[in-house]
Amino acid sequence: MITLEEFKKNHSDKCRLIGLDLGSKRIGVSICDEKQLIATPLKTINRNTLNELISELKVIIDENNIKGIIIGNPLNMDGSSGRSAQSVKDTSQKIEENIKTSNLIKDVVVFSNDDKNIIAIIQPDEFIFRFAKTAPDESAVFNGQVFDTNDEPIANATVYIGWNEGDYWNTSSTETDADGFFEIEKLDPGITRVDIIVDRGDYKDRYSNRVLLSPPAFFEPIGFTKIDFTIPDESEFAKQPCEDGTSDCSIRVIDNSPSQMDHPLMDTGASLVYTTIGIGFVSLSLISAGFAIWSLKTGSVALLRTSSILSIFTMGHYYSACLFGLVAFALTFAISKPQRELH
Repeated sequence: MITLEEFKKNHSDKCRLIGLDLGSKRIGVSICDEKQLIATPLKTINRNTLNELISELKVIIDENNIKGIIIGNPLNMDGSSGRSAQSVKDTSQKIEENIKTSNLIKDVVVFSNDDKNIIAIIQPDEFIFRFAKTAPDESAVFNGQVFDTNDEPIANATVYIGWNEGDYWNTSSTETDADGFFEIEKLDPGITRVDIIVDRGDYKDRYSNRVLLSPPAFFEPIGFTKIDFTIPDESEFAKQPCEDGTSDCSIRVIDNSPSQMDHPLMDTGASLVYTTIGIGFVSLSLISAGFAIWSLKTGSVALLRTSSILSIFTMGHYYSACLFGLVAFALTFAISKPQRELH
């Protein structure tokens, strides 16, 4: 398996790449454009057998002329590799062995969170988090279903959600119904921790994830986040070490939140919406740049003002583009009008 730098050199020309998010039961697939500027969700693959996974990937690679695969590496918060990272590494090697021997693609690379900016300039979770920071309190609703590994709904599971209020940790909880459905209202949009607790007789199994709750969109009063969870089976929980250091414990935990620090779980619908918004901002900024270049060539103040007005709506980090656009628009009035010669 090659390094990230080698991967960049090999794929400097125009070509499409896919990214894989290897989950325990499902695998998220994203695809980028030929210029490798924007990555968008493509599909989700149920993780059954390796052969089925390879077959699905081969179809995607063949249909989209893919030249490389990038796989996320779920490191721990301290940068160390845990069981999840080792599992991803093992699976990645098997994917590389099967895919590259078919001469379908050139490279496979596993990258960590530190390398997350190599392809996508649009990160939908960043957009949602930014809007969530200014959203009203108690303007989020969180719902979904809880399933076991056989896709059967789990009833009476406790869904426990907590979020940081600054000075204290706020919480709310509910239980799933007979169809495994849950819904919690009056939550604050933004980053939360979701613990799903399943009572299994002698044990209580806790499945933890970091979740980003969507803020209200546009003129809607409430933001909705829908995420379904598949709880690992008892054998997976039995493999986990006890939090108190003992050899046997009544509460067994699988905590995915350390690997979700940069990219928490989020509503897939919201992801697509905010990706589209991001593409709109990028397109608007390119149009604005085009007007600016045109104004320099023609000397037109009107075109320059049009460019500055368009840039106001491109947002930028912390609305920097809006501020610079306003400044640029104001400065256009300081441009002196050309003097006409009198004959």
